[in-house]
Amino acid sequence: MTMEASTAPGNGNGAETPSGTQHWLENVIPEDAVWTQDGKDVPLREHPVLREFQSPADMARSLLNARSLVGRKTIGLTPLPDNATEEQKKSFEAEFRRIAGVPDSPENYEITMPEGRDADPHFVDWFKKAAHGLALSPQQAQGLAQGYEQMVEEFLAGEPRRHARQLAASREELHGLWGEELNERCDAAFQGLDRTARTAGLDPRETKALHEKIAESPEMMRLFSAVGQTFSEDTLAGERGSFRPAGESISTEQFFAENVFGGKGA
Repeated sequence: MTMEASTAPGNGNGAETPSGTQHWLENVIPEDAVWTQDGKDVPLREHPVLREFQSPADMARSLLNARSLVGRKTIGLTPLPDNATEEQKKSFEAEFRRIAGVPDSPENYEITMPEGRDADPHFVDWFKKAAHGLALSPQQAQGLAQGYEQMVEEFLAGEPRRHARQLAASREELHGLWGEELNERCDAAFQGLDRTARTAGLDPRETKALHEKIAESPEMMRLFSAVGQTFSEDTLAGERGSFRPAGESISTEQFFAENVFGGKGA
């Protein structure tokens, strides 16, 4: 096998034994021993690479040097042995970071975002610390950041479809519970939410956002439907079968205390 890495034999200049002098290989390698390369048999005694070594000691040193290079990566790192010490591990990581170009500190990463997109400073700080902890090169960190941004964009683009599927699933479940009263009970749910939102001081924009939220949840729709139906009645049943006269107001807090939390309050 041709060795790519070897020490200079003998006197260090690689000179062959002068012609006419018996080479030491002829005394230690059988005459019929051959090296097959590219379909040709070359007598080991006459192999030009082997004849460069002036003594068995020179060849042994070259062999040991070549063995030490086995497994060495092209970036210059030798894999750690299974029983590596902590000092060896630290040295390996330091050399890896140096070769990969990992910045000295998280702040030295330069993460660029797509044009027109402002990144959250808190997220960027977290991302840089995570990249530094994982020993990512600047190129790897930038690539990961771009991949994350693309994932977020795809997720947001699919949000309307997910919302539509959730609404359909919620409506189907409620239809199984309410049947023909579905629309009436849904209207009552939104009325109950509106009443509660006004009492809580929410503005119309916030209330509309809550409409979309509860519409995805059959449980919330059932809860606010009960609220809406109760508020729409002329009289509201109190505790222990007593009745509240028509026209007498009841606060949202009182309603929940009496009808939702069983008179125990929130």
